[in-house]
Amino acid sequence: MEQAAKHSSYPTELTMKLHTLTRTIFKEAGDRDMNSHNPKFTVIPFWVLDPLLALWECIDRAVTLGQKWPFISRQNFQYIRLGLRISIEKARNRLGYEPIVGTEEGIRRTVAWFQQNKAKKAN
Repeated sequence: MEQAAKHSSYPTELTMKLHTLTRTIFKEAGDRDMNSHNPKFTVIPFWVLDPLLALWECIDRAVTLGQKWPFISRQNFQYIRLGLRISIEKARNRLGYEPIVGTEEGIRRTVAWFQQNKAKKAN
């Protein structure tokens, strides 16, 4: 598990926790809850989630006859629990990548691009 988390990378200039990135994206996209004075999101403790995921895995294995691994699994949530971080270190070291803008500016530009293209597609 730690090995997989070690090799996860995303082109940003800082090492950032995954939940911080997703919350920043939601905020920039105009999510009302994330932009309020008191952002609202539900935190489910892992001690509650773990047995539910174990039950889900058993049900999924029974339904699919064990032919595939469940999309939602305890292993996926272990990455999150361990503090999955994204980093550009691998891209820097192997490809010589250097970002042109910072993480938040990059998110701002990306969200603006998607919103602009969504508007074009709707017309």
